[in-house]
Amino acid sequence: MKTKEALWSRKEVAEYVQRCPHWVRLQERKGLLRRIELTPRTIRYRPEDVRNLVENHLMGGF
Repeated sequence: MKTKEALWSRKEVAEYVQRCPHWVRLQERKGLLRRIELTPRTIRYRPEDVRNLVENHLMGGF
């Protein structure tokens, strides 16, 4: 299924993470979001995790 990938670009995901850091940290504590730590100062999230969570969030799932 390619439809989900088309909904959220990596740039949009990054913007959402920056706009809603508290929400993102909450999802992380729930274990729904996995970090990729590139360096001690650079934290990224798996785009597919964030995309799924954001879609659920926008559709009122959270």
